Formats: sequence, C-alpha cells, structure tokens
Amino acid sequence: GSIEPKKSETMSNCHRRHAAWIAGSLVFLGGLQEASGHGVMVEPPSRNSRGLQLLSPVCPGGACQWYSQGCSIGCKEASQVPSVAGQQDCPEPAEPRLTWDKHEDLLQFKNDGHGKETTYFPWRYPGSAPVVDACGAAGGGVAPTFGQKDPPPGTAEGERGSALPPLLGKTTWIAGGTAKVGWGIAANHGGGYQYRLCPAKEELTEACFQKTPLSFVGSKQWLRFSDGSTYEIPAKRVGGDLVMPAGHEWTRNPIPGCKDDGARDKLPCQGPAFEPPPLQDKTFSYGGGGQPGVYGYSGGHCFGNKEKDPAVECTGEEYREANFDFNIVDEIQVPEGLEPGDYVIGFRWDCEQTNQIWSSCGDVKITKAGEGQQTAPFEDVEGCDVCCGVSSWCGHCQECQEDKESEKCKDCWEPKLWWGGKETWMPRAASIQCLGGVTSWKPGDDIHAAWSPNCQNCWSTQGSCEARDRKVLQAATAGSGWLPHVQVLACSMLFTVLLALALWARTRYGRNNNGGGGRTIVAPTVDAETGPQKAQSSTELSAFAADCPTRPCPTQPDLWFSGFAQGSKNSAVRSPEQGFYMRRLHGGSPVQSRPILSLVLRSAICLCFSHRSIEAGNPPRRAFDAGNCEKVDEIASAKFVPFCLASALVKR
Repeated sequence: GSIEPKKSETMSNCHRRHAAWIAGSLVFLGGLQEASGHGVMVEPPSRNSRGLQLLSPVCPGGACQWYSQGCSIGCKEASQVPSVAGQQDCPEPAEPRLTWDKHEDLLQFKNDGHGKETTYFPWRYPGSAPVVDACGAAGGGVAPTFGQKDPPPGTAEGERGSALPPLLGKTTWIAGGTAKVGWGIAANHGGGYQYRLCPAKEELTEACFQKTPLSFVGSKQWLRFSDGSTYEIPAKRVGGDLVMPAGHEWTRNPIPGCKDDGARDKLPCQGPAFEPPPLQDKTFSYGGGGQPGVYGYSGGHCFGNKEKDPAVECTGEEYREANFDFNIVDEIQVPEGLEPGDYVIGFRWDCEQTNQIWSSCGDVKITKAGEGQQTAPFEDVEGCDVCCGVSSWCGHCQECQEDKESEKCKDCWEPKLWWGGKETWMPRAASIQCLGGVTSWKPGDDIHAAWSPNCQNCWSTQGSCEARDRKVLQAATAGSGWLPHVQVLACSMLFTVLLALALWARTRYGRNNNGGGGRTIVAPTVDAETGPQKAQSSTELSAFAADCPTRPCPTQPDLWFSGFAQGSKNSAVRSPEQGFYMRRLHGGSPVQSRPILSLVLRSAICLCFSHRSIEAGNPPRRAFDAGNCEKVDEIASAKFVPFCLASALVKR
C-alpha cells in the first residue's frame, strides 16, 4: 500500500531523490493524459460497482475506473504518473521475475503501445508493485496528484475504494468448500490476477490482503458470456518465488490483447498477442474478426485522447463490436481454517502493458459447513444501492419525483458525467441520472444519453432497500453437470403425467390411421433451401420425432419444450430456431396417440441429453446447439429413458 512518512520524521535522502524524480516526471508530463486499461471483479459483486448493472459484464456502474496509476515493481509507493513518463516509477525498482527468455508463455507485451518498454510494469513481478489503495482509487490516484483523473460517474477523483460501503446483497461462502469468482476486461493490457481476503473488521490495506491469498482450483477456467453460455478453457498459473506473496499462485489473463501497438487509440488490431487464443472453433468481432478465437482490446479500443485526435471516438456499432461481453471465471478454494464471519474479498489485476494495477473489493460471509447456504454465483443484483438511504446518490430523490426546480432536487434530474465532465475521452457508457433517464442501455446505444437506475421501482418494492442474502445455490457447483434435484423431479413428474395421458388416450380411443376424419398432428421438417415445412401424416410425424430434433437444432430448449406443450393450439408452424409444436389440421375425432407417445419419449431423451451436455461444460440453453445433433441421435431410443431419469435422480 501507499507509505506516508510521519510528519515528525525528517525525509531521508532516498525520499528526497524519489520526490525529486516524481516532480521531474510531472513537469515532463505537462498535463498529458493517456487512455488506460480497465478491469473489475464482478463475482462477488464489487463495492466499486455500487450495485449497478450499467455496462455489465465488464464495467458495471463504472467499477473499472478504480485503480492505481504509476506502479513499478519493487517501489515503495505508486507515483500516480502515467507510463509515458518513463520505464519506472522510482529510482530503484526491483528486477523482473518474469522474463522473456524464461517465461515467454506468461508474457505478451514487450512495449506499452507507445514505444516504452514494459520491464518494470506490475506483471513482471506479480504482487510486488505498490498500490494507491487496495480497493482502487477513482481515476487512478488520490490527492494531490489524483492519478489520471478519469473517475466514473457520480464519483469525485481521488475517492478511495476502501472507504466504499458494502452492498445490500450479501454473499455467503462455506469454509473448506469452493466458490466461483469472476472479473471483466474493459481494456485489455495482459498481465494476471489474484483474489485475496481481509477480515471486514480490519483496515483494508495491501498488507492485510496479502495475508490470505485464495488458491485457484484445478487447471481450468471458463469464459461466461452475457447470454449465460459458458465455455471451458485452460488456465495458466504462476507461483513459487516468481510472485508475491511467495508460493501463492496468480493466474495469467487468458485473453490475448492485440499485438504490436495493442490496438490503442482506435488503431486496427494486428492479431492476438499470443497464440493460440481461446475458443479456436469460433470467430468473434472483438479483435476485428481477422482470425478465430477470443482476443482484442475490448471497449478501450475506442478511448484514445480526443484532444490529440478528435476522430478517435467510435460509432455505436464500432464500440459494440469491440467491447467484450464475457467474464473470466475461476474456481477458488475457501480456506477451511478461516474463522466464521464477515470478510472483504479483494481482486488485484497486475497489468503488463501499462504501469497500472486494477483493484476492486466485495463482501463475503464465511460460515462453517452445515451452518449456512452458499450463494449462487452470477445472479443479477437488484441495483437499489444508489437509491436507498440518505447517504446514497439518489436516496434523497424519493421526495423529488414531482419536483425538478427546488435546490435540493435539481441534482436528481441532472446527469452524473463520466470523467468528472472532462471531454478528453469518449464516455464509456451513458451518464447516470437518478430520475428521468432511460432504464435500459447497452453498448451501441446512444452513448450521450442519460441512464436511470429505476429508483422508483426500488422505492415501491418492499424490502428492496434492506440488506438481504443473495440467491442460494441449489445445485452442484458450476460445471458439475446435472440439473438441480427439483428440476429433475419436476421433469420426471411431467414425463410421467404426459406418458399416462398418452396411454390413456390410446386405451380410450384406440389407433387412428386417418381413416375416420380424425385429428392429424403435424410438425415441421426442414429443408436447407426451402426452410420449415409441415409434415402431413402421423408417419411423417413419427419420423420427425425420431430425429430429435430435426436439424438445424433449436438453440433454446425451453422454447422447444414450450412448443411441444402448445400442441393443442391452432397457430402457424414455427421455425426450428423458435421451437416446434403439433397442430390440429381438423377436429372431431380421436387424437393420434402413438405420435404423442413417441414425442413424449423423445422429449425426455433430449431433456436428459441436456444434462449430459451440462456435464460436459455447456449450459442448458446450449444443449441443443447444432454441434450436438449427432449426439442426440446416438442416444435417441426409448429404452434410454428409464436409465436417463434414474441416473439423473441418483447422480448426486
């Protein structure tokens, strides 16, 4: 943490040299400011986000603007000076532990994109560089320097993250168990990260957090996209005497930035800074889509210095395509010997391409096994923190919903601007306004609009302004593979009821071979050129059901099954992307029971396959992706149903 000499102490020669060096750097800067990298912990939700979801999942509520500027390895304190001042932030930095000749697999940037070497930047000796504040400083520094002076909306430059209050939503972990954590990147500067704990009753300093680093579990991690889809990727850990605290692992940022200049200042991305980028079987727009895999600079690509180049501002579409819409997820071990109680979890990202450290803090309650229930990760927060209490941004605005003129209410109807109103950089998102703004905003929308946290809903909903536990984890930990017991039981009961109805219909009415003018149930088939078609007989329907599902596979099984449940309705045939359903061509006669029975059995099989897909690391909504069609066909037999349901019930 920062080191401040006591007022009674005389300044040592070393301190004099350091102060003179900093002063010279500031004179050299002459007020020049550069765009910087940005990242923040999102699970557990950080205090820095103030409980807001604007700009999720990479910078909720502007939380990615809490950091330390001017951090070189081995220095006693952060200079708060951007890296353009030189290579190092003190006269005698430490020597790097991660070097290109020995650790090329952990590094990706030899220069900062502006021609300066990265030799003494934080990632070259993880954990050894000082910070301004262990939970970040708004705009990168505190008085009198204030770092880069780019605070998030509603926050004065220089505010300390360690002084922020806890959020209303409470997170619980079980001592001796594991938990999922995650963070987002708004501007990619490589490097790596660590999660740590500090008792909430203690002062939130770097020294406190370094006492309890959290161990990562296994050699895998995940990318969790904003639509809920999750993909497993390999993790790269580093520990031993290469890091501080010694022997405690850090994890390399798994997303390659852009090689050469890093795609800063809206420059084109020249490809990933290391090979191979994760998810080689897919192509994304973040780095321009020049080659497969996830890589790029994220939304920071659009935040060059407009005073130097007014054309650096992106269009809405350019910003949306560059901005990452995923989180990096790890599983950590909750220490078994921790005393139960309230803790603050600190996230620290040591950058490689800049002399910056991105820090954010959240709150967790540690309980013993059997004395509490673990919180489900990545559940949306309600966002009422800024609306509740007289000390919050908008708490006093409850009395101002019809008053725009009085002195006490004016600020409720005025936007809180990014960067404290400075126009050096393009706004990262819409400004924040307590009353009167739009309640929905995403990258690509009007960036000069005002967004409202919808406080009226918080004020009218009982309990929204009270401290509360977040949703409890009901299933096995993420990635364990099987749906929760309740869901499995519900699906089994539904299957049983539908099967009973089908058998009853068959017994009651017998078979109908379309000879008596009875109802004919149909479903779409798909042709690659002509699109969705209608099956015209029960024979076709049975053939369709046997495909389970007909290609291309529906991407949302909930729609697929809701379509099945709508089989008795007269409406247009849906496309496979929307799901399918059965339609009555004409009425008055018995229902075709055998196709219904076939569909019930096949539906159960497909549902069971979704369990198998989850076990492989795919979320439920991805269980029917086109790549899984062959697997569905392989197990699509009625005899598999009893085994599937029984296995689901006894899996855990």
